[in-house]
Amino acid sequence: MWTNWGYFRTGLVMAGFGLRMGSDSIRVPSAQERNMRRSAMIKQLEGKVGIKSSTSTRNLAKTIFQEIELSQEKDMIPESVQEIESELASVKRDKDSRPRGMWPKPNNWESLRFGDMRHHFKCKVYAHDQTKPLPTIEDWTMFQSKYKENVDKTAKFEDPVLPTMGYTIGDGGPPPFYAKHSLDGRGRGLFASRNIKKGELVHDGTTSDVLFPDAMTWRHFIFSLPRNKACDMIDWTWTQKTEEDGAFKIFSAINISILINSGGSTSSNVNPRSSTSSKFYATRDVAMGEELLFTYGLYDTVWRKVGL
Repeated sequence: MWTNWGYFRTGLVMAGFGLRMGSDSIRVPSAQERNMRRSAMIKQLEGKVGIKSSTSTRNLAKTIFQEIELSQEKDMIPESVQEIESELASVKRDKDSRPRGMWPKPNNWESLRFGDMRHHFKCKVYAHDQTKPLPTIEDWTMFQSKYKENVDKTAKFEDPVLPTMGYTIGDGGPPPFYAKHSLDGRGRGLFASRNIKKGELVHDGTTSDVLFPDAMTWRHFIFSLPRNKACDMIDWTWTQKTEEDGAFKIFSAINISILINSGGSTSSNVNPRSSTSSKFYATRDVAMGEELLFTYGLYDTVWRKVGL
């Protein structure tokens, strides 16, 4: 998926999709200025990071530069080149070791906010990597094991439907979707495995989502994972109320259902019927092979309400 449910839905300024309104301290550059700065940045990156012939890295740098530039995060714009340069260098350096190993906890790990966690694990570059593979059964099994170890020792993951296929929905069998890479620049996503009728239940999060009782437990879980997997789970986390007057809770999912991308308010074809529901229904007929998209903004992700 292009980005995570929680990260996208927060409207974080670093995402670059919703400018922070009411601020006039940062001027958004013109298209010509952006192109000139982007070209200069690409040349600088190619020389310093040693990736001159990498088309994918050039495209990645362009994407991240645009993201930073469109945001109004005061401490990001002046150092955009240096920040991307540092992250790309870290990813390049860590390819054969760090991403597969454990990252040490900083001294203040118990108080890290959601954005701090993403920064600590350098998730920005990884999140925009359109080539990262689909999680394997070994990956899902590892996530399940770490969840039982760090969150809920009584959790049972005994579904006959493998997480690479989803989970058991309704009277049996997997949900009507499968995971693959999108051709529309969204990265990993979900696609209809058959024709789906309008109003049909497509996803039931009440049987497949996992709950984190508090922020500290979530941090423990994230720090138990290798770097890339930690970034996945960070970006697969969201907050939601399950009752209109209830408290916000921390959720994720440990199966392919978490890979669904956003279609915004205009392109979505599946959605919950309320912000407190975790059941997604087709909002129109969906053809077999069509990507499933829902409106991330229907859920309010408020990290401070859960201690993140």
